[in-house]
Amino acid sequence: MGFLQVHLLFWVLLPAFLRAWPRQMETPKLLPCWKTWISVSCRGRGLTTFPQGLSYEIKRIDLSHNAISNLTDYDTSALEQLEQLDLSYNHLRSLSGGALGHLAHLRSLILAGNQLHQDHFSNGNAFLSLVSLAALDVSANGLDNQMVASYLHHLPVLEWLDLSGNHLTCLANGIFQGVPRLRELHLRRNSLVEIEEGALSQLRALEVLDLSMNSLHCITGFGLAQLRVLNLSYNALESFDGAGEEAPCHLHILDLSHNQLNALPLLPRRNRLRYLNLSHNAITTATNESQNVTPQNVSQSFAKLMDLNLSRNRLGSFPVALLHGLASLRALSLARNCLSDFAVELPTNHSSPGPIADRAWQKQTSLSVRMLDLQGNSISHLPPRFLDLLPDLEVMDLGLNRIQLCQARNSSKGECLHAKTEDCTTFHCLPHLRHLSLRGNNLRLVHGCLFHQTPLASLDLSENQGLVLPSYALEGLEASLQELSLRGNRMKTASLNFPCLVSLSILDMSGNDLSAIPPSLLCSPLEKLDIQGNQLESIEEAAAKQLRRSLRALSVAGNPFSCCERKWLQILGTSVLDLGETLCYYRNGDESFTTQISGKQAGQLCPRNAYKVYLAVTAFLVCTVGLLCASVRWFLKRAKTCMPLCLGSLRNKVEPAPSPSKEANSTIL
Repeated sequence: MGFLQVHLLFWVLLPAFLRAWPRQMETPKLLPCWKTWISVSCRGRGLTTFPQGLSYEIKRIDLSHNAISNLTDYDTSALEQLEQLDLSYNHLRSLSGGALGHLAHLRSLILAGNQLHQDHFSNGNAFLSLVSLAALDVSANGLDNQMVASYLHHLPVLEWLDLSGNHLTCLANGIFQGVPRLRELHLRRNSLVEIEEGALSQLRALEVLDLSMNSLHCITGFGLAQLRVLNLSYNALESFDGAGEEAPCHLHILDLSHNQLNALPLLPRRNRLRYLNLSHNAITTATNESQNVTPQNVSQSFAKLMDLNLSRNRLGSFPVALLHGLASLRALSLARNCLSDFAVELPTNHSSPGPIADRAWQKQTSLSVRMLDLQGNSISHLPPRFLDLLPDLEVMDLGLNRIQLCQARNSSKGECLHAKTEDCTTFHCLPHLRHLSLRGNNLRLVHGCLFHQTPLASLDLSENQGLVLPSYALEGLEASLQELSLRGNRMKTASLNFPCLVSLSILDMSGNDLSAIPPSLLCSPLEKLDIQGNQLESIEEAAAKQLRRSLRALSVAGNPFSCCERKWLQILGTSVLDLGETLCYYRNGDESFTTQISGKQAGQLCPRNAYKVYLAVTAFLVCTVGLLCASVRWFLKRAKTCMPLCLGSLRNKVEPAPSPSKEANSTIL
C-alpha cells in the first residue's frame, strides 16, 4: 500500500476514531485510595465493600463517608498491625463475630453515623475481642440503653467514649461496669431524664463528662470527686446540689448554661472550680435563704473561681456581698440582666466619712475583677464608690444601657474638677482601665475631662445617633488611645473633631454622614480605617497622601463617590479592601448611573470626559469658523485694494473722445 493510500485511509478512519474516543472516557471509574506504607485513606470514594489486598503493615485506615454495610472476618484477617480504623458515616449494620478478632493492636475505632442499632447482640459479641481499644465512637447510631450495654460489655482499657446523638433515656446503675478506666465520656444530644444513683460512681478515673443537650431536671451529687470538666448546658435543670460531697473535688470547669436555675448552684465545699457558666438561666438573686444559698457558703464554695458568667439571667442588683469573698475572680459577666441603678452601702462598722476611712473601706471591700461585662441592662449611672471597688479593672463593657455622663469643669489652672455626684458617670482616675465600651447608650455629647488620668487603649462610642464629639471630648487620651469606634452614629463632619491622637491606629467611622475626612484625623498614624456608608463623593488628594503613609486597610463601600474624582483611588487603591463592592456615580443629562469604581467604564463614561470632548469639538469648530472668517476678510480686503485700480483702468479704456463740433462751438462762443 502506497503512501497516498495510507494517507487517505487515515482520513477516512479518523471520524470513527474520534466518535469512539469519548465513549471510552465516559466509563465511570472509582477514584483510587491514598496510600502510604502504614496508612490508607479511601474517604468518600463510594465504596460498598471493604477494600481488599491491603498490606499487613497498615496501621491506619480511613474508610469514612462510603456505603459499606457489613464487616466480615475475611475483610480484616490480614490487618494484624492495625491501630486506627475509621468507618464513620457508612451504612454499617452488621459485624461478624470475628470481624474484629484479628485486630489485637487496635486502639481507636470510629463507627459514628452508622446503623448499629440493628442486630446489636451479634455486633456486641464482635466487641469482646477489643481488649486493647482505648477510643470508641458509636455516636449517632440509634442506640438505646440496652444496646449501649451490649456494646460496652467488656472493654477493659477504654479511656475515651462518645455516645452522643443516640436514644439514651436513663443511665442505669452498672451500664459502665465494663469500662472501668474511662477518662472522657460524651453523652450530648440524647434524651436523658435520669441518672440512677451509682451509675457514674464506678468511673473512678473519669475527668471529662459531657451531658449537654439532654432533659435532666436535677443533679444531686454523683460522687465524681476526680472530675475536672462537667458540661450540663442545654438541659432543664432547676437545681444543682453538690454540697453533700465531703471528699475534695477537683472540678475546674462547670457549664450550667441554658437551664432553668433560679438560684446559684451549691458546690462541694472543697473544690477547685475556676470557670463557672450560669448564663441563660432564671437566677433572680445571688442569695436564697430557703435553699441555704447565703453569701458566706457561696463565697466559700466559689473561693478559687476566676471566671463567672451570670449573663442573661434576672438579677436586679449587683451582688457586691457575694463577690467580696472571691479573691481570685478576674472576669465577671452580668450582661443582659435587670440591673438598673447601683447602691453600694457602707458596712455597719464603717467609721465617719473621710479620706482615711474611705481608703480603709476600699481596701477592705475591693474586688479583684479585671474584666466586667454589664452590657444590655438599664444602668443610668455608676456611682464613684462602685468604681472604687474595682481598682484593678482593665476591661468594662457598658454597651446598650442608658448611661448619663458627668460634665466636669476646668479650674483656673486648667485642671479637671470632678464633682462626686451619684446621678452621673465619669471614668477619670482609673489607672488600669484600658478598654471601655459605651455603645448604644443614646449619648448626645461627650464632655471634657471624662477620661482624665485614665489611659484607655480602646474606646467604643458606636450606635449613639446624633453624637457630637468636640475636640476636648478625648482630652487625656492623646498618647494612649489606639482604637476608636464611632460606627453608626449618623455624625456630620462638623460635629466631629479630634485632638492629635498620636497612637490611634484603628478607626471605625462607618455608618455616619461624613462628607469629608476630618482634617484633625490626619495627625494619627492610622493603619486601619473604615468609612463605609457615609456621604463621601471623594477624598481630598492631600488627605489621601497623608493617609497613605501608614494606612494598610481601608473600607469605603456605600459612599456616593463621583466617577470623575478618582485621584484618591490612585493614591490609596492598594489598601482598599472592598474595591469590588465600591460604586461610583455619574450623570448623563437628567439621569444618574452607577458603575464599579475600579472598572474601565467609570473613567470612559465620566461626564467630565464627555465635556472635554464637547470643548474640543467646539474649539475645533470655532477655529474653523475663525479661519474661514479670516480668509473671507483677507479676501475682501484684497478685493477692496484692487477695486480702484481696476475701475480706473477700466474707465481709461472705455471713456469716449470729445466731439470736435462741440470744441468748435465752445471756441466760437
